[in-house]
Amino acid sequence: MIVHQPLTLVRSVGPLLGLILAMWAIWIGGCSAGSGSGQATYREQYEAGMYRQALASAQARAGRPGASSEAALVAGLSAEALRDDATAKRWLEPVARSTGDRAARARAGLALIELRTGDPLRAARDLEIVSAQLSGQDAREAARVSATAYERAGRPTDAERMRRRAVGAMPAGSRTSAGFVATGYTLQVGAYSTRSRANQRVAEVGSAVRSAGLGPARVELASRDGRVLYLVHVGRFSTFDDAERARRTLGVSTIVAEAL
Repeated sequence: MIVHQPLTLVRSVGPLLGLILAMWAIWIGGCSAGSGSGQATYREQYEAGMYRQALASAQARAGRPGASSEAALVAGLSAEALRDDATAKRWLEPVARSTGDRAARARAGLALIELRTGDPLRAARDLEIVSAQLSGQDAREAARVSATAYERAGRPTDAERMRRRAVGAMPAGSRTSAGFVATGYTLQVGAYSTRSRANQRVAEVGSAVRSAGLGPARVELASRDGRVLYLVHVGRFSTFDDAERARRTLGVSTIVAEAL
């Protein structure tokens, strides 16, 4: 997941939110939220930025007897995207008290509320814990957002420590979950469960990408928990610093990722 970005809607928290959104998109990509009705699932609604619909759908499913924590997680993240903090906490806090990946992701959602409502140090510390509980790109993005929160809290040494963790969580040259070997870095502007949505994102960022001289955006396949993801990537860079400079000038909410 991850589901927040491709979903790439930047609110007043600025670039940090884009990072969180991308992170959620990857995380939620692992959820199995099919309704069997032919209508869009709450996960698909969230991926499309339809937060009100996703919230209503996820709440309806989460309220059923025997419902899994997936729906509660998406309901909470949808509410957070709408800045309905009371509803977000109502759904995320029970998930956060459990164990496993979903609990860690719920804690990250709560940390985003902390950051947005003026407690960057607590948010940074919570995200640091989350980064240790997750793995791969999930851990890396949590670490990177923790670094940004530490910066906002006036803790540059801790921020640099978390930036190093973000780079080291999935170093260039390592083997990705899809079985490819990373060969440098790229900018990821979306992560989707369907190729059609990924293609739509390619069209959406086309003008900004061309203006930045980064060449055309491309769709690449990856695998997470047995599910195929369609990643929208822009550019290729030999170093993380080169990719980070391009990210800052692109003008599109994005994250630095390992190139496939």
